[in-house]
Amino acid sequence: MRKLSMLGAAVPFFFLLTGTLALARPINQEMRSLKRAHKQQWKSLKEQERAEKDALERHPQTPESRRRFKHDMNEQRRLVKQVQKSEIRGLKESQHASKHETSRAKHTEAQARRETP
Repeated sequence: MRKLSMLGAAVPFFFLLTGTLALARPINQEMRSLKRAHKQQWKSLKEQERAEKDALERHPQTPESRRRFKHDMNEQRRLVKQVQKSEIRGLKESQHASKHETSRAKHTEAQARRETP
């Protein structure tokens, strides 16, 4: 009974905490759409891998060809992950630069207003 009451008290606290964390950071539409595109890329890559694997299993393969196939699949995954990582990094850098540019423009505008009587 005591555990149940502790759990009952902890659940609302947890939702309150996660709600405030979600409100603390604004939703970034560009990042969200990029991540959706990346997820779709992963899904299509997985489908492609499954199709190729099924095609290879229909015919007898040598251990060398299986090893090469596995290596190629790992290489494809690594390349996709690398490209996606660089896309996210580029988006973050461009957002960071635009944020600083906006801040700099506001600062110079405010400074110009202070200097002119």
